[in-house]
This record gives sequence, C-alpha cells and structure tokens, in this order.
Amino acid sequence: MEAGSVNNTVCRLISLSMFGNEESFRADTDWSAVFKEMKSQTVAGLVLRELETLPMDKDIKEKWRNECYRVISGGVRLRYCQSALTELFKSAGIPYLILKGTSAAIYYPDPALRVMGDIDIYVPQQFFGQAMDLMISGGYEQFTTEEDNERHLSFRKDKTVIELHRTFAMINSEEEKKYVDGLLEACCGSGNGVSQDQGQESFGAPPTDVNGIVLLEHVAQHMLTGLGMRQITDWMMFANAHLHDENWPEFRKMASKAGLETLAKVITKMCCLYLGLKGSFRWCADADEMLCAEVLDYLFDSGNFGHKLKDANKVANVGNFYKNSTHIFRSLQAVGEQNWQLYRKHRWLRPFAGIYQIFRYIRQSLEVPDLISSFRKGSAEGKRRQNMRSALGIYRESV
Repeated sequence: MEAGSVNNTVCRLISLSMFGNEESFRADTDWSAVFKEMKSQTVAGLVLRELETLPMDKDIKEKWRNECYRVISGGVRLRYCQSALTELFKSAGIPYLILKGTSAAIYYPDPALRVMGDIDIYVPQQFFGQAMDLMISGGYEQFTTEEDNERHLSFRKDKTVIELHRTFAMINSEEEKKYVDGLLEACCGSGNGVSQDQGQESFGAPPTDVNGIVLLEHVAQHMLTGLGMRQITDWMMFANAHLHDENWPEFRKMASKAGLETLAKVITKMCCLYLGLKGSFRWCADADEMLCAEVLDYLFDSGNFGHKLKDANKVANVGNFYKNSTHIFRSLQAVGEQNWQLYRKHRWLRPFAGIYQIFRYIRQSLEVPDLISSFRKGSAEGKRRQNMRSALGIYRESV
C-alpha cells in the first residue's frame, strides 16, 4: 500500500474519531501500516471508540486496543503526578499554569484518549527559583537533556518528566516572544484560569484565548524540530471549540501580535480540508491550499519530533540554521548555550558556547553515513523548511 494511502486513511480516522464524520475505507487498507503511522504520530489512542467498527484483522485490532489502554493508563499516571505537583505549588502560594497536555485535552471528545508525554508547568520568573527549590526538596530529581535551555529545566518523579518553565515562547522577534510570555505572566498573576478535566480534576490552565496562543506557538515550534499530528489535533480541537467566525476578530489581535496569524489560518484550513473540521471558519478561507498540503506532507514526512528524517534532519537543521541567520556568530552562541550540558553546570563557560556548537555540528556530520547523499537530501529539506516557514510567517529574523 502506498504511503499516500496510509496517510489518507490516518486523516479519515481522525475525522471519524474526533467529529464522528462518516468515512469509508478501502478494502485493501493496510491496517498494520496505518496503526504503525498513528502510533508513531502519537494519535493511535484516539480511535478506541471506533475500533470495533473498523474492518481489520483480529490480531491488529487487539494490538491497537492494547495501545489505547496504554495511553489511558499513562494518562492516569501523569494526572496523578500533576495533581500532586499542583497541590505542592498551591500550598506554597506559587502561581502556575499547566501548558499543553491536560490543558489541550479538555477540548477532545474523550480527554483520556489524548496521549500524554510530560508535564509542562509555567511559573512567573520571580517564582522560578522558589519553585525549583520546592520541587527538589519534594523529591523531584533534576536532570539535564539537550532540550533544556533558558526557558525551562527538567525534573522527573515516578517515571514522569516535568518541564518547569519560566518562559515558553521561542519563535520570531523578541517583541513577539515577550508578548506571548507576557500573556502567560499576566493571567498567571490573576489567579489562573481554572479548567475542568472530565469533572474529576481541576487545575490551573491558561484562559481560553491564551491557551489557543500556547497551542499555536507549540505548532510553530515543531515546524523547526519536526511536526507531529498530535500538535495539529490539539490546535484543531481548540479551534473547533472556540474559534468559529464570531470569535476570530478578538483572537486575531492576539495571534497577530504573536506573529502567528498566518499560521493559524493555514493550519485551520488544512484541518478543514483533510481532517474533518467543520463549522463557520470563513476567516481562514483565503489561506493558500497548496501551502496547506505542503504542511500536511511535511507532517507525514517528518513524523513526531522529526524522527523519520534522521540523518537528513541533522544536515537540514545545520544548513537551514545558517540560511536563516544573519548573525551567524551570535546564533552559534545561542544554540551552543542550549545544547551544551556542561555550560548549564558551569556558567563561566559561556564565552566558549559558540565554539562548542561548531564542533557539535562537525561531530554530527561525521556521524551521518553517506554524508554527501545525506547533505544533498538535507540541504534540499532545509530549503523546503525555510521556504515553508517563510510562507507561514514564522522564524523571521527581524526584531
């Protein structure tokens, strides 16, 4: 079965599962390949309610059902850990917001079927040190990853990873990033926007429009690291619940200030075209359909966190990084500070972070088999990403 047919089936399954749209499936559907793709995209659990009606072999259905149960049990464990953490913060008087995760799941038909990864919790800058000390004293183990940066630190407890954020935005101009982070700080200081999850649990989540900006920013971030279907369904279900034509004018003001208006239009129209989103979405009618298709192709080509691109992804990131940057040495310094674990322990090494990043790129290139072929593929992929992001209006260099 061709990859295009698998991808088409994935889109139809999401349409069926999220909205109950009537969908038909080909008799020769390779359900094993479809399951593999949906699991890779971390959206296989969404199909549980429709699983019995799908014309697939018993063995595949049983494997799929077990994956759904795994998603549910993982969510229960994460929610338990999140509840303990938020109670810890509440008892210490630390304001917080849960970003993504359960704050995105509230828009799903069944929040329990959205796969949970880690817990992203935001606290205002002035509370960050206190929150960090409280977590360490409360038995949360701090550890370092390549994703750690000035935005957040990583902790874990009971097999659950927690990212403690002091900022969240990371794209476009400094002004636009400050605007997004300012939204979080402002609503966090006002006592949190409390959301209910299945009526069983309350937690601090951003107010509706700010929550939408967070989910849209998250999509934009993954346009660099590798876009997955879960980031898209998070945004789609928010738009389905809160972003019909009558709500767009107010949200548009915020999206424009965040540099995310074009992205909002393209992703929403893509969901209408391919994923079954219906309703009054005239506000995105002028989005470029070819760009919508290109983003969807990129999603399936890259996979969640870009895992499908592998070696070409390394070269594409390097080549694309330099093409995008007009300040090479400053950018090397910034990326080096994010990637160098030793620097995070010894801040006096900061002047050498740019040099570290140069050698990191050299090492990555040497790890790639058939470097010339990978470079060609990666260079083409980097150019593709650059042009696509430019059309979406994100990752601009201007301030």
